[in-house]
Amino acid sequence: MKKFLIACSSLAAVAASGYAGTTDAGFGVDATFGSDGKTDHDKSGISYSVAASTSLNGFGLSLGVDQDMEPAVSLSKSMGGLSLYAGYDAADEGGKVGATLSF
Repeated sequence: MKKFLIACSSLAAVAASGYAGTTDAGFGVDATFGSDGKTDHDKSGISYSVAASTSLNGFGLSLGVDQDMEPAVSLSKSMGGLSLYAGYDAADEGGKVGATLSF
């Protein structure tokens, strides 16, 4: 299954996503580009982030960077109704670890 999407949420940002794979394995890329001005008509620069992700047999891995080259990484494992995840984002100066149970 191949998917590709380009979305524009405002005049100041554009996001693009692509995914190729099956239900057992896949690879995806997400990119977001925009203006990081805090108010209307304030052009203080361009912001962007790029992330690549892959999945294989219930394991997931995502690696990304933003315009400041700050890394983000996340790992996940799905086992039926139980999903475990862990991640770290240098831009947020923190990480998260958790589990989700679906039934």
